[in-house]
Amino acid sequence: TQIFLNTFIGVTIVLLDLLFVLCTKLTVDIATGENTAFTFASAAIFLVATIAIQIAFSYASRWIRAILGVKAQNSMQRRLFAHVLMSQWSGMEKYHSGDVINRIEKDVSQIVSFATESIPSLITVIVQFTGAFIFLFLMDKTLACVVVVLMPCFLLISKLYVKKMRSLTHKIRQSDSKAQAIIQESLQNRTVIKALEQDDSLVSRLMLVQDKLSKQVREKTKFSSISATVLSIGFAAGYLFAFLWGAHQLQAGIITYGALIAFVQLVGQIQ
Repeated sequence: TQIFLNTFIGVTIVLLDLLFVLCTKLTVDIATGENTAFTFASAAIFLVATIAIQIAFSYASRWIRAILGVKAQNSMQRRLFAHVLMSQWSGMEKYHSGDVINRIEKDVSQIVSFATESIPSLITVIVQFTGAFIFLFLMDKTLACVVVVLMPCFLLISKLYVKKMRSLTHKIRQSDSKAQAIIQESLQNRTVIKALEQDDSLVSRLMLVQDKLSKQVREKTKFSSISATVLSIGFAAGYLFAFLWGAHQLQAGIITYGALIAFVQLVGQIQ
């Protein structure tokens, strides 16, 4: 249910975004005298109505993600918890209880997020890309094709990015589970630990694992920051090209001011 609702709302918001671009172009063209088929008042009302509907759908999306997301997570945690309790423990000995708890708490959250948000987001992005490209292609074929030609480069970069991030995330999850295991094991056996005077030893073990985790998080953050910077440069170049191309077309009298604004908005959506 949540996957369907998130997909429906996401696609609707995308269509509203495209409608907003059209309304913006129409309003500017009317204000500059390029379009006399509609009045400025009617365009303004249409624009306000579009924004109001966008806000309403965004509000509904937040509620659905919050309420249904918790229900889905609770349901999966409950099923996994029951499965662990009812499973053959001879096969569970290789997993530390701290690691199992860590998986139940954090992995379940990631899986639910992927199923209920990432998949609908993928569908939404496909619709957004297709709609924005068609809109831009109808306005300027050259600009649309130039923007889309850059897509294979971004796909190649994203493939390398995902492969590296998967490896880094896996290492972080392992270290996180080790830290969880040390904490849980120590609390469960704190009487024995005190009797053997192993407090400092366990604290040192935890510090070593946490230091390793910190290094891994720094490595992941460094990699993601560099990748984000490279993509930002690419997006900035795309915006600049679209704006300069549109400004040149405007100077030549080929497009209107409203079309120039629409260019920049559509290129942003395609990116």
